[in-house]
Amino acid sequence: MDETTPLLLRNQSHALSKKRLLAVFPALALIQFTSFLDQTAISTSLPAIASALDTGASISLVGASFLITSTSIQLINGRLSDIFGRKAALVTALCIMGAGNLWSGFCTTPLQLFVSRACTGFGAGAINALVQIAIADITTLEQRGYYFGMVGMAVAFGNGLGPVVGGVLTQSFGWRWAFWFVCPLCLAAIAYLSSVWPSTPRYDAGRSNISSRLKLIDWPGAVGASPARAGTLLLPMVVAHGLTSALTGIIISATGRYKPVIVFGAFCWVSAALGKLFLNQTSEIWKVALVGVLDGLGVGCSLQPGSDTENRAVLTGLRNFVRDLGGATGTTVSGTTLSNLLFAQLQHRFSPEMIARLTSSAFALKDLGLTDSERRLISGAYMNSLKVIYVTFAPPLHRNIRQNEYLESDNCQRYTSVTMPPPKPTRFNSFWSPLMLLWPAITIHWATFKEAFRTRGFAALWNPTKQLEYGVASLLSETSEGFIEYESTTVVPSLVKQARGKILELGPGPGNQIHRFDPDLVESICAIDPNPNFNDDIALKLQASALESRYKFVVCGVEDSDILRAEGVTEGSLDTILSIQVMCAVNDPRAIMKEVWKLLKPGGQFIFWEHGKSRDTLTSIGQTLWNPAWSTFVGCNMNRDIRGAILAAGEWEGLENVEETDDPLTFLPRFWGVLVKKA
Repeated sequence: MDETTPLLLRNQSHALSKKRLLAVFPALALIQFTSFLDQTAISTSLPAIASALDTGASISLVGASFLITSTSIQLINGRLSDIFGRKAALVTALCIMGAGNLWSGFCTTPLQLFVSRACTGFGAGAINALVQIAIADITTLEQRGYYFGMVGMAVAFGNGLGPVVGGVLTQSFGWRWAFWFVCPLCLAAIAYLSSVWPSTPRYDAGRSNISSRLKLIDWPGAVGASPARAGTLLLPMVVAHGLTSALTGIIISATGRYKPVIVFGAFCWVSAALGKLFLNQTSEIWKVALVGVLDGLGVGCSLQPGSDTENRAVLTGLRNFVRDLGGATGTTVSGTTLSNLLFAQLQHRFSPEMIARLTSSAFALKDLGLTDSERRLISGAYMNSLKVIYVTFAPPLHRNIRQNEYLESDNCQRYTSVTMPPPKPTRFNSFWSPLMLLWPAITIHWATFKEAFRTRGFAALWNPTKQLEYGVASLLSETSEGFIEYESTTVVPSLVKQARGKILELGPGPGNQIHRFDPDLVESICAIDPNPNFNDDIALKLQASALESRYKFVVCGVEDSDILRAEGVTEGSLDTILSIQVMCAVNDPRAIMKEVWKLLKPGGQFIFWEHGKSRDTLTSIGQTLWNPAWSTFVGCNMNRDIRGAILAAGEWEGLENVEETDDPLTFLPRFWGVLVKKA
């Protein structure tokens, strides 16, 4: 395609005869009626939905997710209908709305319902505008008011009947039918519209296929694009903004933490501002789209509520005032800067009148009879001027990141009444639960890297494994008290107290179990860990125990037989091997467990409290999705078959005593027991 390629269909306005209009208009009225019927029908079904899916206070997200996507699609669906045609756009919107409602009726978790309603919103939001556009196409100016009034009646009927129909269906057949009943209406509307809508002539028969139309959605006026093409530059940002606004609200509701979302958004915003500096007239479309996506992510994540209840009304008004003030100031300053920079670059080649005309719009280039070299000169001047403006965005956005460091890190629970019962665990909440530890882990790794880079410079990059080990040790050290407190509510204390005789403790970390050993049963403890960064924590905890002379920390793994032999640990020499959340972090659990079995003497006991792959299919899929980040920053794996590795190590007694959690939703399903090596 070049600049002479038509972007849109020929003019789609074609007033119909009264007879034909009477056939076509009911189709549009039915579509609009169906759309508003869908929007309001679930209002009376929400209590039943909240009870069935146990959504709690997050039930409001059913409507919020729908409204966010239906609003975000408004900016682009008209232009898409110009490219693909009104009928194709309406049929697609009806298909999306029908499919979304069908999906909503089959939802079994709050997350599925929120996402399905967001998808439905794309279709319903597009319909509302497309029907009005279509009416304007097929009616004259004199007829238009009458037919818009008739559509208003369809809207009123949809709004009025929706709650009634939804309530009756929910009471008679269940809440799922409040979604499903829309599907046959969508099919009827599609069939009716397809049969009566007049065909639109194509501007080029050779370009009537879908692939050629998709090519018309161009992203490339500083690069010489037409207004319509330049307008599509907003697509990545608008879509990313709409989806992110919906998802971030869901994430905050699930995790109760808003600071990570806001900080992530600020980083995306700065990245977008800096990314614009690398764009030019020949930049590939994917680069422009990527910058737009980062912009959308930044806006969608950054504008989150984080104020106290008593200040929220005032601060919301202040936020809106500052936003509008910034928009007005930014537009004025940017426009003035652009004019001055263009004048400085072009004054030697063009008259002030010509520069003034160019300043008003880059789209004027094609109407001025300029040569190719002059177009390139002007386009380059525009790009250079815009980069100067983009540079000015980066410092305040960077300042935004620094200010976000002062946000309180506590969760959103402080804004809820203390009389509210804690929310019941749901699959949706469980899916986001790893963020509660993953985000602090990433923060600690970043802090340790900055310190290493400050002291050692680029040498800190030469050994990433060593840096990760130090980061994991710092994480476990900082969270030690929290883990000790949590494990005190489990069977861990009773398990550790059973350790006796000559003991090998695997992966002691910062020494969380030292205070739990029974000194009267302990002959000696050899604690081994390949991470050398736990010495100080262990030494500190030993000072407060009665085991200081009988406890030794050795930097090695269970497979390092030479080092263990020097410590008196050989095959068949140990009374007890203790493993508390260790097998998830070793390289090969099955190989390690075989070594464990060999080191135990006959009758020796293997005491363990581990976590591994969930037996629940959906949870195990979630574990696989989270595991790359979890294993990198937390230092262990979620989705290993640790139980199988333990049981397959050798012949054990006490297999019937192995217990496990019965929670299918947790991403860290625990199992524990005391196994005895058969004599």
